[in-house]
Amino acid sequence: FLTLPAGPRSAGAAEALTAVSGDAGSTWLNPSALARQGWPEASAAHHVWIAGMGYQTLSYAQPVPRLGGAAAVHVLSLSKSGIPSYDVSGVRTGDVSVWRGSAGLA
Repeated sequence: FLTLPAGPRSAGAAEALTAVSGDAGSTWLNPSALARQGWPEASAAHHVWIAGMGYQTLSYAQPVPRLGGAAAVHVLSLSKSGIPSYDVSGVRTGDVSVWRGSAGLA
């Protein structure tokens, strides 16, 4: 799931954001761009992917002029519920849900 876009701006630009600064999603795609972050910014998105998978992103960047850049955090999660579960003999036992997540600081 780590190859999915990290936010709405990167999804719209086909993840071609390595030269763009001023986006809270820079923590994921280009942390060095945070050096030019001049204002606080937050970004949140929920995507519904193939077969009902949910993909959520949350990013926040805060300028820290004293350090000559910004501090930022991001959280990504991928979830899917309603996956049929079977025992060893092939009898359906119900449904299961899965969740994967990632977080980072820059």
